[in-house]
Amino acid sequence: MERSKRSTTIEQRREQVQRLRREMQENTEELRALELKTQSLKAELNKIKKLQLDFYHDLLSEGTDCRQEGLIWILKVIWNLGADVALTRLPRFLDEKAVEFLFNVAKIASHP
Repeated sequence: MERSKRSTTIEQRREQVQRLRREMQENTEELRALELKTQSLKAELNKIKKLQLDFYHDLLSEGTDCRQEGLIWILKVIWNLGADVALTRLPRFLDEKAVEFLFNVAKIASHP
């Protein structure tokens, strides 16, 4: 009797180990799929961020002033996206003092 109990317990443990191995394999496959999806989404976010930066730099170079803050809001948005403002993309009609003024006001406005 005791021998059959032990045999049953051993068989139950083997089945449990097999079930846990299957679950581990399924979890590993799911993790790989999620990692691929994460990489894909990160690449898409980087692409969107680049498009945004190009758009805002285009607005800046055109001197498009479509908000009350003037060009300052564009500088702040570019900085908020974690990028530097490309000085070559500033409007050509701005002289050095105007550019310096814009950057100073934008920095002050960014850190109230």
